[in-house]
Amino acid sequence: MKALLYKDFCALSSTFKFVIAFLVIFGLTFGSFSVGFMTCYCSILAVTAMNLDDNCHWDRYAVILPVSRRAIILEKYVLMLCCTLLGALLSLLRLALGLVIPPMYLIPEDGLITIAAAACVGIAMNAVSMPITLRFGGAKARIFLIAVFAAAFGGFAVIGKNEQLIEAIATSQFPPSLIHALPVIGIAVTVIILVLSALISMRIYQKKEV
Repeated sequence: MKALLYKDFCALSSTFKFVIAFLVIFGLTFGSFSVGFMTCYCSILAVTAMNLDDNCHWDRYAVILPVSRRAIILEKYVLMLCCTLLGALLSLLRLALGLVIPPMYLIPEDGLITIAAAACVGIAMNAVSMPITLRFGGAKARIFLIAVFAAAFGGFAVIGKNEQLIEAIATSQFPPSLIHALPVIGIAVTVIILVLSALISMRIYQKKEV
């Protein structure tokens, strides 16, 4: 698995340079919004690696290597967690620099919560997209994800225009126990989605003809 990770890091080396340069500029420009965005953006690099493998027909070579198909799939999930960790570290750096470099409107505690939430969202997004990419290929997976994101942002836009709904949410009184349990619930749901995704991906790849 170490060799597979090394292969993907080498394949993504030029992409890493672009992404880091882009996120540095983005972070200095947009401030607090960039804290969560950095983490989510880096997490999708694992799907980028899968698309690169698909474009160069890597599977034809991978199946003759002394590694199981299960290990090939698990490596992609480890890569995704590594990329998410990279994004979280960049976000932490921006959060620290926000104490001296404006604009930054997040206090450290809120910034840490934002980073954790963005990591969960990024992992969940990848967990959904990776089996789809394996089953239908990168092109169809991108269309599906664009449709999902369009529907999600469209829903948020509709909710944002409903002043009565926003006021009702803002004035709602949630039990303190529920509020304190939300981080644990979010992490648990993310882990469940990740495990189910890995199992589905391994099943798809075991039956895939290359």
